[in-house]
Amino acid sequence: MPLPALPGFVSPSQPRNRRAVNALVMVTLAAVLIMTAGRAAADGDAAAAAQPVAGAGAPTTLDAVTVKSNRVAESDYGTDQASSATKTDTPLLQTSQSIQVVTQELIRDQAAITLADVLRNVAGVMPGGYYGNYDYFRIRGFDAAGFTYLDGLSVSKNSIMLNRELFGLEQVEVVKGPASTLYGAGSAGGLVNMVSKRPQRANFVEPQFTAGSFHYYEPALDANAVLSADRSVYGRFNFLYRSQDSFTDFANQDRLYMAPSLTWDIGPDTKLTLLTSYQKDDEKAGFPLPAVGTVLPNPNGRIPLSRNIEEPGQPGHTGHTREWSANAGYELSHHIDDTWSLRQNLRYTWDRSDWDDVLYPGGFSDASLRTLDRNAYFLSSRTGTFGADNSALADFKLWRMRHRLVFGFDYYDESSTWVGSFVAGATPGLPLDLFDPHYGTVLPERPADLGPVTHTSTRQIGYYVQDQVELTRRVTLTLGAREDRAGNEVTGVGQNPHKFTPRGGLTYEFIDGVAAYFNYSESFLPQSGSLPGDVPAKPETGRSLETGLKGDLYGGRLRFTAAAYQLKRQNVATGIPDDPQHVTQSGAQRSRGFELDAAVRPLRGWDLSLAYSYTDSAVLSDESSDAIGRPLRGVPRNNANIWSRYTLQDGFLRGLGAGMGGSWYTRQAGCDPTLLGAACELPTDSQGNSLYGQSFDLPSYFLLDTALYYERGPLRAQLKVNNLLDRDYYTGSYDALYVSPGTPRTLLGTLSYRW
Repeated sequence: MPLPALPGFVSPSQPRNRRAVNALVMVTLAAVLIMTAGRAAADGDAAAAAQPVAGAGAPTTLDAVTVKSNRVAESDYGTDQASSATKTDTPLLQTSQSIQVVTQELIRDQAAITLADVLRNVAGVMPGGYYGNYDYFRIRGFDAAGFTYLDGLSVSKNSIMLNRELFGLEQVEVVKGPASTLYGAGSAGGLVNMVSKRPQRANFVEPQFTAGSFHYYEPALDANAVLSADRSVYGRFNFLYRSQDSFTDFANQDRLYMAPSLTWDIGPDTKLTLLTSYQKDDEKAGFPLPAVGTVLPNPNGRIPLSRNIEEPGQPGHTGHTREWSANAGYELSHHIDDTWSLRQNLRYTWDRSDWDDVLYPGGFSDASLRTLDRNAYFLSSRTGTFGADNSALADFKLWRMRHRLVFGFDYYDESSTWVGSFVAGATPGLPLDLFDPHYGTVLPERPADLGPVTHTSTRQIGYYVQDQVELTRRVTLTLGAREDRAGNEVTGVGQNPHKFTPRGGLTYEFIDGVAAYFNYSESFLPQSGSLPGDVPAKPETGRSLETGLKGDLYGGRLRFTAAAYQLKRQNVATGIPDDPQHVTQSGAQRSRGFELDAAVRPLRGWDLSLAYSYTDSAVLSDESSDAIGRPLRGVPRNNANIWSRYTLQDGFLRGLGAGMGGSWYTRQAGCDPTLLGAACELPTDSQGNSLYGQSFDLPSYFLLDTALYYERGPLRAQLKVNNLLDRDYYTGSYDALYVSPGTPRTLLGTLSYRW
C-alpha cells in the first residue's frame, strides 16, 4: 500500500500550567518592550512639535468640527488588487484570470484557525484531507496543497506542509488555473499565496486572548512601533501561543509562533523589509479512521468519531510529533525613475520533524471487521529551502498604449535528509479493538538506527517575461512566457527537464466596472519516478481555457468574478501493480466547471461573502479501464459558501453585530480512481473479492456557523460557534483506511484591545 505522507502528533513536554504562565510572561515582556519603543518615538515626535516656531504668536484653539457621512464604503471582504496575480500592481479588473482574495477582516470575523477554514470562502477550492493538522486542498479538481506560497515565494514544491499559522497573515490570495508562466513548476489547478503582515508607520499594541471548546486557549499579541526619529525605520512583532485538546480522544496540540519584521525606508525610492517567523508544534493528533464503520456499514456498528487509534498515556512520547519551521528573508525594492523599478524577494527556510511511535493503520485483522492492525513508524527529517525572485518592472507608454512589463528570473533549491522506518512491536500487528478499545499494547522503542538515510533535492531556475498592454482604455492584452529548468533527485538519481510555458489573455471593460475576459495558460510539473526500462518520466503538463465576467461596482461595494473553464492535465504518473519500482504515464484527467465569487456591502455595516462552484472532474485515460470516466478523489460536484455580518452603526447599541454563514458540499469520491479495488484497501472475502465494491464516497454535508460581535473604540469582543447544528461529516480521505472526520460543534471567544 502506498502510504500517505503523515502529519504531526504530540503530547506536551511540560505541564500545561507552566506552559501557560510562560506564554503569558512572554506576551507581557514583548508588549512592554514595544510599547516602550513606541512611546519613545512618540515622545520624540511630540517634543519636536512642541518647539516654538520663530515669529509665531500664541497658539489658537479652534472649535471642534464633527463630520458625518452617509456614504457606504467599499466592502471589507473584497479588494481590487492581489500581487500574486501578475507580479505587478494591475487591478484585478484588468487581470485575465480568476484571482480571489480572502481579506484579514473576513479571516478575523470567521475566527479562522487553519488555512482550510479560510479556503472555504473561495469557489472551486475544496479544503480538507486525510490529516487535519496539514494544509490539504484541491483547486478546480486538482491537488494543489504541495504548492503553497508565502509572500510570493514557494514554501515547498510538491510537499504538503504542517498547518501554517494565520495570525501573522494580512490576506490569502488564490490564483485559479495554471500559474507556471510566473511561478514555474506547479499544480494545474492553481496556487495559494499567503501574505504576511508588514510593519506600518504607526505605534500600536493589540493584545488578544481566545478561549474555547476542548480546552482551547490562545494568548496573542500584534504590536508595531516607529523606531527612528525621522520615521524611516519601523517594526512589527506578532506573537501567539496556542494550547488545545481535540474532539479525538487523548489528542492535543501546543504551538508557539513568533514573527518579527522590520521596514527601513532607505530613501524616497528604496525600501527594505525584513520578514522572519518561527513556528514550533508539539502534537499528538487524531489519526484518520477506516471507511468501514464510518462512511460504510460495519457489522459491529458505527465507530465513534472521537476514537483514537494511537496508544495514550504510555511512558515516553508515544504517537508524539515535533515540528519546527523558521523563515528569514527580505523584500527589497528600488524605483530608478518614473518608468523603471527593481525588486528582489529572498527567503531561507529551516524545517525539522521528529516522530515517535506514530501508528499507521495496517488493515483489519480478520473478517469480523472489528480489530485494526497498526504499524509503528519513526521518522527524523531536516530540510533547508532557499528561494529568490529577481525582477525588473517598467510602466511606460508606447504608440499611445500603456505597458506594464515585468521580466526576471527566480531560483529555488530545497534539500532534505530524512530517515524513517516501520518497527515491529512485541505484539505482532499491534491490534486494537475499534469498538471496545483496551489500550496498553507494548510498543517498540525508538531504535538507534532507523535505516538508510535518504537525500532529496528539488531545484528550479526560470526566466520569465510578461507584458500587460492597454490597447485602449477598455481593452487589456496580457502575454507572457517562461523557460524553466526544474527537477528533483532522490539519493543522486533524478532529472532536470527544460520546459517552456506560455500564457495569453484579454480583458474588455465593456461598461464601467464590468469586464469580460479570456485566458489561456499552461502548467508543468516534473515527476520523480521512472518508466519501465528506467526511462525518466516526462513532466506532467496542463492546459487551461477560461472565460468569464468581473465586476467592481458602486465604489467597491460589489465585487464579483463569474468564470467558466476547462482544464486538462496529461502525462499523469500512476503506479504499476506488478512493478512497484516504475510508473506509467498514460494518464490524462479533465476538470471543467463554473464558479461565482462575490464580496458585497449592500448597506452600511452589512458585509456578505458568497461563493458557488460546479466542478465536473473525470479520468480521461488510464492503464485501468475501470478508472476512465470516474470523478477525481475529494472533488464534490457542487459546493457553496455564504457568510454575512451586520453591525449596528448608530444608537446606544452601535458596535454590536451578528454573523451567520454556511458551507455546503455534495458527495465526493473517497478513493483515487486510479487505485480501485484492492489498492483502495477495501475489505475482501476469503477469495479476495471486495465486500464493498471498488471504491466509496464521502457523503454530502452542510455546516452552519454563527457569531456575535461587539466593537467600541479600541475594544473588540467576539463569540463564534462553528458547526452550530453539530453535524457529523468527513473532510477527506486517502483510501478506505484513511477517512478524516470533521470537527463537531465548537465555541471560540476572543477579546482584544488596541492602543
